[in-house]
Amino acid sequence: MASVSDVSLPLCAGEDTFELHAVQLELEDVERQILTLLEKQAELRERQTALESSRADAQQSSRHRQQQQKQCQRCRFKA
Repeated sequence: MASVSDVSLPLCAGEDTFELHAVQLELEDVERQILTLLEKQAELRERQTALESSRADAQQSSRHRQQQQKQCQRCRFKA
C-alpha cells in the first residue's frame, strides 16, 4: 500500500519540473533581452563614431576656413 509520502514525491517532482520549465522560459527571455541590448549598443556605438567623426571633420574644416581667412587678410595688408 502506498503511503502519503510516496504520493507526495511525484507531486514534488511535478512542481520541480514546472519550476524548471518556468526558469528556462525566463532565462530565454533574459537572453533575448541581452541580445537586443547588445544590438542596440552596437548601433549606438556606430552612431557615436559617426557623430564624432563628423564633428572632427567640421572642426577641421572650420580651422581650415579660418586659416584661409587669415591668409586673405595678410594679402590685403601687403597690397
